[in-house]
Amino acid sequence: MNKFLIYGFTFMFVSSLSTFAGTRHVVEFAPSVGAYFGFDMTRFVNVADKIHFGKPSYLARKGIISSDAEATYNDILNVIALKEDNFVQVSRFKARVKSLQELKRDSGHSFSIKIDTIMHEMAHAEMDKFIQEDKTPQDRKLNRVLVKEVKPWIKRNSKRSSSIGVYELHGYFVGQIIETMNADIGDIFMYNGVNSFNDKFFPARNMKKKAVEDSLEEFTNLYVPERNANKSYGERIKVGYIWVKGKELELKGPENDPFKDEWYQALWDHFAHFYKPPTNITELTQHLNENHYLMKKLVEYRTQLHEELNAFDEQENQTEPFADLNQE
Repeated sequence: MNKFLIYGFTFMFVSSLSTFAGTRHVVEFAPSVGAYFGFDMTRFVNVADKIHFGKPSYLARKGIISSDAEATYNDILNVIALKEDNFVQVSRFKARVKSLQELKRDSGHSFSIKIDTIMHEMAHAEMDKFIQEDKTPQDRKLNRVLVKEVKPWIKRNSKRSSSIGVYELHGYFVGQIIETMNADIGDIFMYNGVNSFNDKFFPARNMKKKAVEDSLEEFTNLYVPERNANKSYGERIKVGYIWVKGKELELKGPENDPFKDEWYQALWDHFAHFYKPPTNITELTQHLNENHYLMKKLVEYRTQLHEELNAFDEQENQTEPFADLNQE
């Protein structure tokens, strides 16, 4: 494409995108995600301060950029373009990204995909503005792994662009963290007799047993599901494949040159350093015990259930000695 056309498209992109600069546009999104997952969102806010958010209007309508993409990051303009339904218009010329609760209300079960997508694109911006610039020792360490080890692996095992490949790997990995932890939150609540999608409680069989066996203090906390309870997210989270310019790249490789688990661990270590997330399901359950909005309702529900079942159990114990007399 002629370079003057590129400059022209760039000018149109900037002038028609309706961009919103600065961290004020994630003022609701960032803390809501942090509270939900137990993340320190300082790094996220620092990245947001270096870029712009926008709504792709003119260029999408003209087909210059994809109108199908949920979100895109342009590393020349430093703009994350999100679809209109990801924003709340606060005035005629100002908008902000919706909070997690607003996305959940408006998008239903697919809200986590929205969060995943935004975090994926922010991971691209983080690569652009921090990791590849070696801003901190942690950035430098991950960048070395990506450049010295992952890029050569992609070149050996794929015809895809290795430079774009490492960007996408980082983005998909961060997105997988969101999807994995959100699934775990749903599983934790389901194990405890709570449907977290509609905030409904149900008397799960294992909870009835625990109500009789455990103290009220124990019973009014979330129990930790046994499966993978203490297995680190650094061990669990993997990315099976990534998409590079619309083409799939499987992260497997031949037996003599496999994609290494230690590279996933390097990605997790970097994320864990900055976002300080729960490291496993046990820690995630503890975070939910201390912070989730459903806990107030759960305490009320469990207290009533504990009292009812223990009163019934006590009544049965009192009548049991007379069972033989009643049979006569």
